[in-house]
Amino acid sequence: MHRTSIVLFSMLWLMACAQPKADNKTAQTETPATTASDAKTVSSTLKTWKELDDFHAVMAETYHPLEDGDFKPIRQRANELAARAKDWAASAVPENYTTKPEFKAVMDSLVKESQALAEMIAKNASDQEVKAALTALHDRFHQVEGMCQRKK
Repeated sequence: MHRTSIVLFSMLWLMACAQPKADNKTAQTETPATTASDAKTVSSTLKTWKELDDFHAVMAETYHPLEDGDFKPIRQRANELAARAKDWAASAVPENYTTKPEFKAVMDSLVKESQALAEMIAKNASDQEVKAALTALHDRFHQVEGMCQRKK
């Protein structure tokens, strides 16, 4: 019993000593390396390709649920995905990006395949057909994205 008390007391003492002391002086001068608002500021100051990011967001929000058997997001957002593909294709390549020579042709395929998927869903395609088309479109997206490199 005595030994258990000593061990327990020692553990509590070590835990208390390990906790950083917060006094007003320290709290005012020390700040975390990055906060959530800092991350947003940094993100907003970096030049990104907005249309690429917009397409990617819809793709992620429709493809990943489909992997788990949930077809509702893609069936509801197929037209939006096709619209984001068109927006991306129509956008100018940002100054801080480079693209490979075949980018335009592959991007055109992404637009056509996105539109075909939306039309297929409008005609009540089976889940199997939708899954095959979205999986191919997801692969095409990665192909196009791989042709877009941020300059260093």
